[in-house]
Amino acid sequence: MAQLRSLKDAASHFASLLPELAESTGESETVIVGIGGPTAVGKSSLARLFLRAGAANAIKVRFLEGDRWLIPQYRRSPGPTFPNDIYEMDGLCKAVADLKAGRLFPAPFYERDGRATGRISERGAARLNRIPDSVEKRCRDLQAKVSSHLRADASTGDILEEIQPEGEVWVFDSELALFDPKLTAHLDISYGIRASRQTRMRHFLDAVAAGERYGTLSTEEAAEKGILGGRLVRRP
Repeated sequence: MAQLRSLKDAASHFASLLPELAESTGESETVIVGIGGPTAVGKSSLARLFLRAGAANAIKVRFLEGDRWLIPQYRRSPGPTFPNDIYEMDGLCKAVADLKAGRLFPAPFYERDGRATGRISERGAARLNRIPDSVEKRCRDLQAKVSSHLRADASTGDILEEIQPEGEVWVFDSELALFDPKLTAHLDISYGIRASRQTRMRHFLDAVAAGERYGTLSTEEAAEKGILGGRLVRRP
């Protein structure tokens, strides 16, 4: 296990591996790079650095956010248990397995709506077999692949992106990326991030100020998110 001191070092390490990773991709299999760690530790920031490294090296790097399989809060069981009552684990694990194998898979669209975790949904779309233009635009602004087909789930109304991998390098960002063997089994490289309580608190409150998380949030509420200490590591 190699230890890396910063997100910048991790991005440089990833960039050095990109040519080899790109050579490993094919029509029947995808390279998946996992980024794991607790809330507000910097996973999304590192994912963005990885995407920039791909663009700088003219190599296709795509992004799959594990939070897309977060269960909307109004659908969760009372007193939910992590992760099975928080995430659609079966759907998430199957999606990562299908991604690795180069198979088509559906992914819902995760939205932050004030304090609530939600999804883009349109119940009438499934019944009419047509997604309204305004809803499609919101999805197109969020989706991973421009060419993906969109459809509505008949039972929930959730808008689903049908993603067809095409031999790219994919970055999978999720707090579960290093947690569940059904996910880790499909990862070619894993980066695990840990940071101090103060750093995670700052990241979380910066996201609140930017409108990315929650409408309002006190320091005490952010502390309840379980901010821990540690360091950035890479797993072989």
